[in-house]
Amino acid sequence: MASEITVICMDTSSWMQNNRSPMFLAQAEAIELYCKEKIDFHPENRVGIVAMGDEVYKLVEPTRDLQKIMSSIHGAQVDNDSMSILDALEMADEFLGKNIIYKRIVVFARGPVYWFKHDLREIGMKLKEKGVAVDVVNFGDKNGPKPGLSQEKLRRKILRP
Repeated sequence: MASEITVICMDTSSWMQNNRSPMFLAQAEAIELYCKEKIDFHPENRVGIVAMGDEVYKLVEPTRDLQKIMSSIHGAQVDNDSMSILDALEMADEFLGKNIIYKRIVVFARGPVYWFKHDLREIGMKLKEKGVAVDVVNFGDKNGPKPGLSQEKLRRKILRP
């Protein structure tokens, strides 16, 4: 069986509150378990991490080093806004490379996704054409209060081009 590169987009939005909150730590534990299984499954599998808050940035490029992955996760900064899922998916796609047969993006999301369905469908189709599998792990209370996002900011997020 061929190796796989996986890029995990982790939620660093205001839904996580801070990088010591129970939700953030639960997400980190789930990601650690996932990474360990992926790395142990095949000797050439690699996992990278992208922070997915209002600002999207690389935490770690695809690697087999679980300690490096976990230290990058625990060093992630939580911001006071919503998730930029489209930007995160595009950045994750850049990490995957062209010569890898099996490519996967895993999105961990606690909060809702404030994007138009047609935008998400379009990037989903592009990823599908490239042979990228996308999994979404939704682990939050969609009806719970969201700290730090005013109605005006929410309206701007929904109407963002």
